[in-house]
Amino acid sequence: MPSCSADSPQGEITKPTKGGNLPMAGENVVSTIKSWIGGLSSVALSLLGLAIILQVLFGPDVVFVPVDVIGNIQGLVTSLGSAGLAGLITVGVIYWIFKND
Repeated sequence: MPSCSADSPQGEITKPTKGGNLPMAGENVVSTIKSWIGGLSSVALSLLGLAIILQVLFGPDVVFVPVDVIGNIQGLVTSLGSAGLAGLITVGVIYWIFKND
């Protein structure tokens, strides 16, 4: 992207060199998308934690949570536990995805 520099005469536009400090447009798009996904996943995890706390306190018939979150988590853990090694590998991959930002 062209920019005006303080060293150039007034009105002259200079182009940054290849080794310049301006990031490429594609890098900006990718970093913006990654930050949006990170924000959305943190909001989703916060809502999941809130839903679990509400169901522990008030039971499975919470008005604000239309699904049985704890029951779904129990079903997921049961299905991964019965899968044996494949379930263990799946849990490891999911843990690795959430741990590596």
